[in-house]
Amino acid sequence: MSLPVIVLSVFFSSLFLLSSYVHASHPLSGCSVGTAVSNSASPGSSGSCGYGLSTSATGSWAGVNVVAVNEAFFMNGARCGECFEVVGPLGSAVVAVTNYCPSSSDPRCASSSAHFILPQNVFSQIADSAQTSLISELGYRQVSCPFVSSANNNNASVSVQAISNRVFISLLPFNTRIAVATVELLSRDWPSYEFATRNSNSAQFSWNKNSYDLTFPLRLRFTAETGEKHVVTFPTALSSGTIYPIGAPFTDVPFVAEMCRMGPAPPVIFDANSPNSQPNGDNNWDNSFSFNLASKNIDSSDQDSLRVQMLATGGLQYVRPGGFDTIYFSSITFTAKASVGGYPNLRVYLGSDTSRAVSIGPMTTSYASYNVSFAALTSSNPNITTAIVFSNNGANMIQLNFLSIELVRNSVPADAAPIPTTGLVTYTTTASPQGTLGGGSISSSDGFSEEVMTSSSSSSSSSSSTSSSSSSSTSTSMGGNRDTTSSATGQPANSGVRTSSTNAAVMLMCMAFAMP
Repeated sequence: MSLPVIVLSVFFSSLFLLSSYVHASHPLSGCSVGTAVSNSASPGSSGSCGYGLSTSATGSWAGVNVVAVNEAFFMNGARCGECFEVVGPLGSAVVAVTNYCPSSSDPRCASSSAHFILPQNVFSQIADSAQTSLISELGYRQVSCPFVSSANNNNASVSVQAISNRVFISLLPFNTRIAVATVELLSRDWPSYEFATRNSNSAQFSWNKNSYDLTFPLRLRFTAETGEKHVVTFPTALSSGTIYPIGAPFTDVPFVAEMCRMGPAPPVIFDANSPNSQPNGDNNWDNSFSFNLASKNIDSSDQDSLRVQMLATGGLQYVRPGGFDTIYFSSITFTAKASVGGYPNLRVYLGSDTSRAVSIGPMTTSYASYNVSFAALTSSNPNITTAIVFSNNGANMIQLNFLSIELVRNSVPADAAPIPTTGLVTYTTTASPQGTLGGGSISSSDGFSEEVMTSSSSSSSSSSSTSSSSSSSTSTSMGGNRDTTSSATGQPANSGVRTSSTNAAVMLMCMAFAMP
């Protein structure tokens, strides 16, 4: 194959990737660790954000299930409209935040860390719901939301929830791909933009008269969490209960490429020196699923060790709710002694995989430390397991005392360990939509001191199907905003595709034809 043909192949492959990039979800933050439980509510249930049911015009999420999060993580509604990739032991799913659980309703809802309440179908997709109702080390990261292709001709939209002559307006932006952080208004005779206030625990924004009347033409400026702005002008009055397109969804640009996976489990499983040490396990490690034991308790006469009397084939089993990923750890280390000297029958294995059990011993009646490599215990990829088991493989009962059981941290690859969220990707330019709505036109003589844009398009009632018409627009950058628009299509000039990538592909094609 000649070099020009190879370059052309790369070019057309690049175009294909760019076209598929526009509609895919991509990471907007690093991977972090939270918890998740299952919820019996319908996946299409409405929530505090105010989007409505999944069957409503404002509540459709392109097949993405909606979830609730804990009150602190919800941030008074700032999470409304955000989408997240959530990762459990069986895989991952993309969900959209539309509701929250009050801190008073459940201890986990009072957590300062992220807690997700997932629909049953999503929970079963990423974890074995027959084995657990909790994922203790849920991996999660914010991603762009899939948008509804049929909604207002592929546009982001705003629903006018209520409007009162000159003094009040309530707006619900939706289908924006990236959540809206702020909404600002600029009426003809105002000296500057005024911020609308986010309604408590909601995706809706409301403006109440302060010093100036709400008059038309009216300009709205929507700012995404990434800093990208959409500016749209309404020459004539808006109608309550009506949906208006405000341009293409915000630009989707990946932030990081590392794999998101479950977070590392707490390494300390039991520590006799801890003042909070529990016979059933520390740090939410749970040994209540142990089997064939005569007794299990804290031995206050022997350094507060964990005393376990195992019957034949009995086992001390520590379960991690939702499983844990062994990639973060190199080995299991424990300090223990046996009631009989020379005891040779202790085995250690993960989950139910007794075929890879490691024999320990012979153990003595004095405390000694032992180390078992995860490399000897695991063979699967990913290395997700549910439990660590210490089993008596002998025919007689044995008493073991444990002073400590811990996991030894591993030096993991950079793409394996979740990293703290360092914030969303931000932009240095802004994209302006073609959404001057309701007909008519404005110009700089209408009293606006910033961007000037003229166009026409259609609006739709939230209770009826969307109608569309051709639209055209022009824009002039004034002040500090740089707004780019296109004519006829109703889409921003970038349309969510990184121009630098397109330019690179074009350069490759030119190089191909320039070569002999």
